[in-house]
Formats: sequence, C-alpha cells, structure tokens
Amino acid sequence: MDRICGIVIFLLGAGIFWQGRGLSMGNLRAPGPGFFPNLVAFGMMILSPVLIIPGKKGEGEAFSTKSMFRVGLVFVVLLAYSFTMEYLGFVVMSFLLMIYLFKAFGGSQRWSLAVLWALISVGLTYVLFDIVLDANLPRGLLGV
Repeated sequence: MDRICGIVIFLLGAGIFWQGRGLSMGNLRAPGPGFFPNLVAFGMMILSPVLIIPGKKGEGEAFSTKSMFRVGLVFVVLLAYSFTMEYLGFVVMSFLLMIYLFKAFGGSQRWSLAVLWALISVGLTYVLFDIVLDANLPRGLLGV
C-alpha cells in the first residue's frame, strides 16, 4: 500500500509541475505565482521514494479503524480551519490548529509544550510570510 501511495504522490507532484509550467517562478524576494506550487511539487517528488522503496518489515502501523478515524478527524479540522481563517485570522486559527496537531500527534506531550511549539511555529510562519515575503495573510476580527 505504501508503494502505491508513494507512486501516486510522485505522479501528483509531476502533474503539479506540468500544470504550473507556464507560471513564472519569480525569486525569493518577489515570488511569482508558480513559486509555491513548484516548491510543493518538488518536495512531493523528492520525498515520495521514502514510501516507494521498501523498508524493514514491521515498520509503521497497519491501517486500523482508529488510525483512519484520526485521519478523518484531521481532515475535518483542516476544513474548519480553511473556512474560519478569513473570519478569525491566520494567527489565531493557525495557533489553534497547531495546538490541536501537537496534542493529537505529539504522543503524551504536555499542554505547555504543545502551546510553546504552536507559538514558535506560528510565529516563525508569520514572520516569514507576513514580514519577509509581505504576503497578505487574513487578519480576522483581532486585526492580527
């Protein structure tokens, strides 16, 4: 199953590259419309061999009802994130999303660590996209 997923991810990355071939890349100071899609596609294609090339037997966990439920729950949370980000803003929603992800997938991580890592990751993302790249992030009710 991992090999099939890896091949699908690689082909999806190649398809993104193909579809974005007419978009300008720009540069790091002024990224063009093709910069981010090509970066994501490149990452997908580079990381897909991790799934395609077989590893040792017994690695990872098999599909289970619990793992599929967790994947479905993350999907629902990401949908809620995308629908509420314009209203509540990038910083607030990303902070809440990261806390959820760190708590849900961080094992027995304490709340204080989940909040700290969420604060660091959202802060770095905000600095990169809002200050360095001057992207237009949703401000939301609080204006942040």
